[in-house]
Amino acid sequence: MLISRTMQPFPIRLLNGGWQVLTKRHQWTNCENHRQAHIVSHSTQLVNDAATSRRNGVAFSAELEATAKVMDQIGLPGAALCRFYAAGNTASGNTESVRQTKPR
Repeated sequence: MLISRTMQPFPIRLLNGGWQVLTKRHQWTNCENHRQAHIVSHSTQLVNDAATSRRNGVAFSAELEATAKVMDQIGLPGAALCRFYAAGNTASGNTESVRQTKPR
């Protein structure tokens, strides 16, 4: 039996008027606003969807690019991986580029 596991978003909180996300490093990361917090919170879901080819297309690539931009602004790792999948998932069935130069 195959069990599909969905990545859960990171927790978000509002503390002293500032938005924060509990990241993989098990620390709260400050965000400028709720939109940024939401994007960071769901970043692992996007990467997982891209890596498993659950989603693709131009709109999905734009979402990955926007996530990479926010991650760069906040100083979180993973922006290069988002950009990599944004470039590799614009067309259905495009898995060749995913296997060649995946960032670590």
